[in-house]
Amino acid sequence: MLDLATAQRIRDEVLALNGVGGLSAGSFGEVSLLFAGDRVTGLRKPSPREDTVIEIHVVVDVSAEKVLHELGAEIRGAALSACPELTRVDVIFADAISGTSA
Repeated sequence: MLDLATAQRIRDEVLALNGVGGLSAGSFGEVSLLFAGDRVTGLRKPSPREDTVIEIHVVVDVSAEKVLHELGAEIRGAALSACPELTRVDVIFADAISGTSA
């Protein structure tokens, strides 16, 4: 089951990757996993009934000069490492920044 601790672990693993500048909550904060009293932005379940499929909405740090296809694979690997129960991880490149200037 995708609980708060697991979602936070996925978020932290992805944010630690070179080339990831952040996670996007979407235009209105709609890209979030909601838990009692907390939320994890940048992660979303495409179906509320499915705990083994997630979307990760990434803000790319273009100053890292990573090939997006390779970065996507690294993000999937980090998410699967944090939560081996996942059967699919969809990576959405939602925005881009250059370095720490957001």
